[in-house]
Amino acid sequence: MSVEVVGGLRWVEHVMGTTVSIQVEPPLVPDQILREVVAGLHDIDARFSTYKPDSEISRLMRGELSESDASPDVRHVIAACDHLAIATGGAFDARRHRADGRLDPSGFVKGWAIEEAAWQIDAAGGRNYCINAGGDIVARGLAATGHPWRVGIRHPDQADRVAAVLAVSDRAVATSGDYERGDHVRDPRSGRAATGLRSVTLVGPRLAFTDAYATAVYAMGLDGLTWLATDGRGEDYAAYAITDDGRAVWTEGMESYLVGEGWRDRPLPAGQGASDGQDDEGEHQEHRHADGNPDQVIELGPPQLADVYHSFLNSAVSEDASDHERHRDPTERHHE
Repeated sequence: MSVEVVGGLRWVEHVMGTTVSIQVEPPLVPDQILREVVAGLHDIDARFSTYKPDSEISRLMRGELSESDASPDVRHVIAACDHLAIATGGAFDARRHRADGRLDPSGFVKGWAIEEAAWQIDAAGGRNYCINAGGDIVARGLAATGHPWRVGIRHPDQADRVAAVLAVSDRAVATSGDYERGDHVRDPRSGRAATGLRSVTLVGPRLAFTDAYATAVYAMGLDGLTWLATDGRGEDYAAYAITDDGRAVWTEGMESYLVGEGWRDRPLPAGQGASDGQDDEGEHQEHRHADGNPDQVIELGPPQLADVYHSFLNSAVSEDASDHERHRDPTERHHE
């Protein structure tokens, strides 16, 4: 745990099984606000962790506590997860994604917790800050450079490299993928490990739903990109995915966040099937760096915040390359 003042504030804390980094640029907030933010994250961890035997969620899992007797926050989170199970057609389901069939809302809780932290900083007058919780990010306002925050999408095979860089402001970013943990996302609909994508990164308005949608899209595979781009969701959410066979594909809205030169691939059009990986002429598309590797950035997890951005240039399309609802986000501050 540390606070550094070098034109801005930075706090790093290990909580919720990950490292949470908070970076605040002027106008600054009092140190006490960050202490309260971190204390709130520890409180949420104590009540929602599936690894703490005395947490409310652990007691629910063991049948020692009924949902009707749970705290308002726990009931709110469970209700949001139930809504998501319906909205995603079961691709995100807190009641079914575990092999043992026990309730586990962890896929929603971290994003919701970081939103709560962001609202605390907002209320204290913070306007320019970034919270990175193991790759789940809330970015408000501008970075110290006076430009939107740079977020690198980690390369799925090379931990010190990125596949793409995003510029985001007043948005949330979340990634779901295999990375080092292997097949950690289980498709609740089939009970099997998700297939089709190595990773998918979403940009959206609120982190809790952006994170949950990233999990759902990953579980759906390439069909998840079409799902995200239809029924109005594409107006609020954008996705960038790396497929099992090494292609990079993204929904149309992602183009407004991608930075760098030489972007000559086209996104998957809204409503068009995503599984064939072909453009209108039937040619397979690939997005790659000219030398086959993306450039290095500072690593802060998948995806990582790029405090130093090395130019991401010269993407190319190789003709002979191998195959490579509108829905209002109901994650408002909860009052009961």
